[in-house]
Amino acid sequence: MRDGSEVVIEPRSPDSAVFVAPDGDVYVDRDGPGVTTLRRWRDQYDPVAVRRRQRRAAWGWTLLALLTVGTVAAAGFGVGLLVSGSFLRGTVFGGGGAVIGIWVCYGAASVLTSGDRPSAAVPVVPVPAEVLAAAPAAASAADVWRWSVAVATEADRRRTIGYETYVERPHMQKQADDARERYAAVYRAYLEAARELGIPPREPDIPLDVAG
Repeated sequence: MRDGSEVVIEPRSPDSAVFVAPDGDVYVDRDGPGVTTLRRWRDQYDPVAVRRRQRRAAWGWTLLALLTVGTVAAAGFGVGLLVSGSFLRGTVFGGGGAVIGIWVCYGAASVLTSGDRPSAAVPVVPVPAEVLAAAPAAASAADVWRWSVAVATEADRRRTIGYETYVERPHMQKQADDARERYAAVYRAYLEAARELGIPPREPDIPLDVAG
């Protein structure tokens, strides 16, 4: 834990572990400032690059969905025609296949977009104000990145954890318990970051059996 007497990190210092991005905010590259840092930042946060990536992803999902629905519908039509020998029955089976294909796409999209994106997959992250105000000047980029991820992740999880752990019916208990365990892990990482930074930690948003 820091004693509060150290010089804190200065974003505009040439040897700083953090950097000021073109949008004016302070970020940290997990691997330290380098020749790829600005490109990494643009890939993740530049509005033009983000919109371009979103458009590519949307087109990719659309084409994949059309291919899936078309394939399942064609398979259904083929099965119906083979079994009944009737074009009309084959059409009915094909329609059923199309519906199944739509549900398959919906289920796959729900699974792939659920949950938090692994923090390790984001090499450049914003530095929260409380980290910037407490991180010592000699801190490494890896430490600032770890602190930033821990603080930001806990703050983000606070917004939904109350809803996620609310149990209205018995079958919701398992889901609530899982959400509580995930938040406990996030909060422990936050506590560790707060201790290392020497800042008073905020209380968890829900009751947790976590040592302070």
